[in-house]
Amino acid sequence: MSSPRWKPGCAAVFAALLAAPAVRAAGGPYLDAGLALTGASEDNLFATPAAETSDVVTRLTPRLESGYRTGRLSLAARLALDAEQFRDHPDLDTLQARRSGAFELSARATRAIDLGAHLAYLSTLDPAELNGPTGIQAGRRRARRLAVTPTATFRTGPRSDLSAEAGWSRDELTGGATSETGTLRLGLARRITPRDRARIDYLYERIAFQETESATAAGGGPPGASRIEAQAVTFAWERTLSSRSALTLRAGPRFSEGTIDPEIAIELHHGMRNVDLALAYDRTLAGVVGLPEAVVTDGIAPKVSFRPTRRLSISAAPGWYRSRSGDGETTVRRFDLDLSIALNDDLALAASYRRSVQDGLLGSVPALADERIARDTIQVGLLIHEGRRSRQAPQVPGGAAR
Repeated sequence: MSSPRWKPGCAAVFAALLAAPAVRAAGGPYLDAGLALTGASEDNLFATPAAETSDVVTRLTPRLESGYRTGRLSLAARLALDAEQFRDHPDLDTLQARRSGAFELSARATRAIDLGAHLAYLSTLDPAELNGPTGIQAGRRRARRLAVTPTATFRTGPRSDLSAEAGWSRDELTGGATSETGTLRLGLARRITPRDRARIDYLYERIAFQETESATAAGGGPPGASRIEAQAVTFAWERTLSSRSALTLRAGPRFSEGTIDPEIAIELHHGMRNVDLALAYDRTLAGVVGLPEAVVTDGIAPKVSFRPTRRLSISAAPGWYRSRSGDGETTVRRFDLDLSIALNDDLALAASYRRSVQDGLLGSVPALADERIARDTIQVGLLIHEGRRSRQAPQVPGGAAR
């Protein structure tokens, strides 16, 4: 097994971040650093039906966040990197198993107008990470996503507001199709009573697909391009049941490729002294990374969170998801169990268990073309967090801070 050369380098970077003097302030610039050392047992490393490859992985994750906050402006930039070392497969060792970055901006332009923007990038060797809660498997291959989302909210009165959101994203999968998604959402919300809020939204979505030569080689045809357009109008009702309980219902028709299908979302949350309960159901049109078509997904996701003490938290989240396309159907059953123990304000132990079972056929992505893919992952890690905030900018006599 190769020597873990990447550990000293990453640890040195983190140590340098913590060397800066710490002066905390309510506003102004800030710097947060974190480091996670995790051991994971994978019984199906390549997410294949045969589940013939297992291993123990050591993962080191340095993280950095920096930003600036005032009463009317918030800027934040985040970076994280996963380096992995394998006990039995040293040829898989890598310093860039996962790379993520994000930039967020929110600003109050006037008393009635809020503006925002979000930019995110993710590169990972686990494509299921880009398929959201459905967790549809696509093997162990490099997948990338770049997404940009500007937003604007205009308060038309004390109880109502208008909102607009535009989005663009690009997904890439080695050996699979590339997709670009453009969205536009316009919404009108109004507070009906102190407990009730109504909302109507219009959504336009356009997804363009481009198959690569490697993705179409098995079928013997040339790379192809296609696209799908969808529009939906949804009506939502949000009800505050108590100080810790809420219900949201959203439904409406979705028009796509000459068909009409329901767009539905239901969310129920109930909180008690040490327990939080949540239940969500969702039916929507979505993309699957590497697949040259959109799928209709139904999902049910309950979750229970338990905090017996201030430093101990436990959560369990089963889930069932069905995705259908013109080329088939797949069902994913998931179960997530998480435990976290805060040793102090900057140090925590975390453990998790993940089980995913995928059944059925979906499209032409090679790793999706078999009947069943089962995957179990156990992780135990040590998390270190250090928040560092610099001094506020000096105040200019008779004016604001420069």
